[in-house]
Amino acid sequence: MPNFRRFLLALLFPFLSAVLVIAQQNTGDVQVRVTFSDGHGCHQPLRLDLTGSNNASQDRAYTNNECMASFTNLESGNYHIVVSGEGIETTDSGIFEVDGRKTGQRQFIPVKRTNEAASLPASAASTNAMVSAAQLAIPRDAQKEFDKANGLIAKENWPKAQEKLTKALEIYPQYVEAYNNLGVVVGRMGNTSAEKENLEKAVTINPRFAPAYVNLGKLSIKLRDFVTAEAYFVKAVASGAADSLTLTLLANVQLLNKHFEQAVSTCLNLHNGPPAPHTFCHYISAHAMENENRIADARQELKLFLTEESSGPRADQVRKELAALQAR
Repeated sequence: MPNFRRFLLALLFPFLSAVLVIAQQNTGDVQVRVTFSDGHGCHQPLRLDLTGSNNASQDRAYTNNECMASFTNLESGNYHIVVSGEGIETTDSGIFEVDGRKTGQRQFIPVKRTNEAASLPASAASTNAMVSAAQLAIPRDAQKEFDKANGLIAKENWPKAQEKLTKALEIYPQYVEAYNNLGVVVGRMGNTSAEKENLEKAVTINPRFAPAYVNLGKLSIKLRDFVTAEAYFVKAVASGAADSLTLTLLANVQLLNKHFEQAVSTCLNLHNGPPAPHTFCHYISAHAMENENRIADARQELKLFLTEESSGPRADQVRKELAALQAR
């Protein structure tokens, strides 16, 4: 498969430019915190299944040691989350809206442990959720500036968005989401060093904030530092960002770093997950498998690519590579 690296990068960079700014497109992110009436944390990871209002499966994540998880790059619309796991009652969050004009949206989901279900007062779990929300509450004035910035980001008014985000951070210096968005905004204005500084500030304040790790990974790809990009995407996935985009980007840099087994494994996790666009990962898997001398498997992955994407420049290139493999 000659020149695959050049082709891979040619596909990757437009892909990045389309998804870099979390707040710019009509997508949003949700940070979820599971709370318990006894005030104790998670004894083990809990599974969070995200579905749309039509009950179609969208994504899956698992809580970290702070009982938190993240869903990123969600299209605007209505969703609900079902929390399940050993030792708890399966709990539905109820319908909530994702607004693509905002980032850093939060959902607090109170759950009951199975041994307390019969005796827990009806109001106890919701009270605990309110206390948790108050602890993490962002000042209203800071939130207003942040929301104004998101409106300006949607209009690609980067200087004004920077001004509003800076003001939000002056009001609330621990505003993780504002640092994340400010990093992306100044990056759009061409200030790469400030982009990196603000994104790193976000994960310094909250080492489990997945969206900033994703953006740091994308920035590293733009700088062609694929080793650092892989490390950031690994952290993003560990922090709850197991969406199809992040997994595809992780598999891509694993391939570029010649971590072939890991690239195949990442793509396999993506294919086994909720329905999502997987086409690009077939191409990644094919090249990883070829480097492991799994030629028949590599051919099959390219055929799957063409099944899902049968026309266009990418499909034409894949057909050429498939023909070369079939001649071996």
